[in-house]
Amino acid sequence: ATIADYYNLLPDDPEAAWELFTAHLQAALYRSDFDVYQQVCDRYSAVDVSDIHVNPAPDRTYATVTSHYKDGRPPTAVRTFVVVDREDGQWKIDWLWTIDP
Repeated sequence: ATIADYYNLLPDDPEAAWELFTAHLQAALYRSDFDVYQQVCDRYSAVDVSDIHVNPAPDRTYATVTSHYKDGRPPTAVRTFVVVDREDGQWKIDWLWTIDP
């Protein structure tokens, strides 16, 4: 449920969404700087997630993510996520990347 939880927080609650990333991912993509992440989130007017599938490898989940941008262009991407059990047993997103839809 972490993937759906994450995207359901965007764009309205980036602070809570940020907390669903591991420190590793925050550092790798955003230099551990929430302000950099906030600038990315500010581009969205809405984000939808659907077709969530858990891979037999327990740390990978695939989902279709549709990002609606404030400038009106609605690209769709399929992303894969590596999710690890970190920080007191809470599932967090440890890596993500785009795959061709």
